[in-house]
Formats: sequence, C-alpha cells, structure tokens
Amino acid sequence: MTDLDRLRLAVAMTHPVPDASLVLHCANGQRIRVGHHPLAELSVCQLRRVALASAGPDQPPWSGLVLDIEIGGGLVDLGGGIYRRRVERGHEQRWFASFLHPDRVATLLGEVPEPAGVRFQARLLPDADLGAVAVCLEALDQPSGGWIDGVAFDAQWAIVVQGLKLAAKKAAEYGVTLVVQNHHDLAIHPDAQRWLLQEVAEPNVKAAFDAWSPALLGINGAELAAAVKKMGPLIAYTTVADYAKHPRARYSAQLTNYIRQDDIVRAVAFGDGFIDYKAFFDAMKAIGYRGYVAYEMCEVLEGGGSIENLDATARTFLARFREMSR
Repeated sequence: MTDLDRLRLAVAMTHPVPDASLVLHCANGQRIRVGHHPLAELSVCQLRRVALASAGPDQPPWSGLVLDIEIGGGLVDLGGGIYRRRVERGHEQRWFASFLHPDRVATLLGEVPEPAGVRFQARLLPDADLGAVAVCLEALDQPSGGWIDGVAFDAQWAIVVQGLKLAAKKAAEYGVTLVVQNHHDLAIHPDAQRWLLQEVAEPNVKAAFDAWSPALLGINGAELAAAVKKMGPLIAYTTVADYAKHPRARYSAQLTNYIRQDDIVRAVAFGDGFIDYKAFFDAMKAIGYRGYVAYEMCEVLEGGGSIENLDATARTFLARFREMSR
C-alpha cells in the first residue's frame, strides 16, 4: 500500500466521525494534529483536500511527506484496521475503511453470519472522490459483549479476501504474482495466513513468509520449521531481520518489586538475535525453496543508523548467511 493509499483510507474513515482525530508523523520530525475541533492544526477537511491534490496528475507527492498516521480521538485502534467507538446510550460501533466499491462491500456485509438474538446495523459512507468507503457497524443492544468484534473481523476478512482476488485477476493480465507479507494484524499467525491464501485461491497470490513475525508470537525453533513446511509451496519470498528482546518492568513502591511489562524489541545483526534462523532456513531447503532472500534493517538497530554501521551489519548478514546456506 502506498503512502497515498494509507492517507486516503485514514481520511475516508475519520472524515465522517466528528470526534475522530489524527496525528501525522512527518519525515522532518514534525507531528501535525488533525481533527474536527478548532484547536487542531489542520482540519480533516483540509487533509482531505491534500489527499485529493496528491492523487492528481502532475501534483507534488504531498502524501510522501507523511511517514505514519495515528488515528485516535473517539476511535480506538483494535488492530486489523478496525476501530472502536462508543456513542450515546453506550452503544458500541466498529469502524473500518476499504477501497472496494460500496456495492461489493454491501454484498459482503450481507453474507457475514449474524449472531442469534442480537441486533446491529451497518452503514456505508462512500467518498467517491477518495475512491474509498467507510463502514460503521453499530450494536443496537446492550451489552454487546464480544459479538460485535466478531462481526467486524468477519466483515474485514471478507473484504480483504475479495480485494486480493480482484487484485490477483488484474495482476495476472500482466504475468505478475502478488505476495502477501506476514507483517500486519490480520492473518499474522502462520495458520491464519495459510487459511487466507487458500481462501483467496488464486494461483498468483503467494506468501512473503518472514521468520520474525511468528517468532515474536512465540513460534520459534522446531515450531517455526514446522510452520515453513506447512506453508510449503505457497512461499514465494522471504525477508530476514533479526531482533533481541529487552525486558521491561515498572517499579511498584507498594510491592517493593518490579512488575514485568511487554519486552521492547531492537534490531541486531543477523545471528545475534533470538530468532532460530538455522531451523527456518533448514526447513526452507527441505521444501525446495529457490526464491529470493532479502535482508532489511528498518528498526532501531544496534550500533546506530550511520552508513558505516549499516554497511557493516549488511556485510555480517552476507557472510553469515553464506555460511548457513552451505
């Protein structure tokens, strides 16, 4: 997804939500607060005009100046592109956005299984200029329990499957294979990723299967090798990155002790981290993988971000990978 695509989806979803806000993290280090309230540095309507201008021919790529978009305010990120919103009377809403045509989205929503004995409504808010549609699912009964999350997940899953199918058919006209990388919240577990690809069922949609995502979920060593073998011929690409876990804790004066928190993860040279790449690549050999192996340094890296350190770390990868692949 391009920078412009991310911006279009973010604006399409937040534009109709009066208490939504965004923070734009820019390449120059600036943070721009966007919202519907008068204290915002930029209104959502103004950001919408920026997105439309970026999409025009012979226009400067303004969207490329934005490194990351943080959606907040009344919208709470639940992962997988789904956001929670609470409205009057305590009703729960789930919001997400799509580039599919609203008619296709409506059809897919109609096919989502509806929990027995509950009521909800779905609203589609298309923005023809942005080429996107925002979807709002609202629970009409209280308490809504967890079923509204299940409905939202099934709807988002169906939209992703349909989008991949359409993209695959267009790509096939040019002899192009699409690879779905295991980097995001939806279908991040190897079994879920394999299920997704099997549901798409297009011969030119494969997996860009990386080791670090499963390893962060606790799938490492023999279990990681088993995941590779299970994915088998669906794998068409892989990218290597190695990481070390740094434990974190918060001191409690009342307990006179430290309370463990989630680890922070930092990039290290290939072979210095916790990921069992020997098991991973032994399994790749076993399934007969003959595709590309990329190497990336895209997170906070041990030794810093100087060209000298990047070059040295890349050379370390080449030397160690060459030895491992013999």
